[in-house]
Amino acid sequence: MKKNALIILLILIVPMVAYFALSKNSGTSVVEAQVNQPQMIKFASRMCYDCQRLEKVLHEVYPEFRDKVTLTEITVQDNSSSVQNMIKKYNVKLVPTSIFIDKEGDVKARVEGYMDKEALKKHLEEISSNG
Repeated sequence: MKKNALIILLILIVPMVAYFALSKNSGTSVVEAQVNQPQMIKFASRMCYDCQRLEKVLHEVYPEFRDKVTLTEITVQDNSSSVQNMIKKYNVKLVPTSIFIDKEGDVKARVEGYMDKEALKKHLEEISSNG
């Protein structure tokens, strides 16, 4: 009987501990679009599979654009007012959501869900070009 109670407790406690460990604030900063600097804002969750996949693609593609495009990563679990304001401002309903802003501050593209390398590169090229 004690063994069954222990198993039930572990089934209830382990997921809660995992959730709280994964949902701690990673120190992600929220930065408004810089003047004359294109920006990609990525809204994501640490517990989202598509967000993790997009993160891998971003690590492959973004270094080419590091000097041309500012990357801001926002974790939606962060309950700070600045994060919540950004979520409302860009009407984020699901993750991952990527917002591509040109140097004039205009939103040029919005992608909800996963993007492959080619799509991400196309959006980054579009906002980093002179036009």
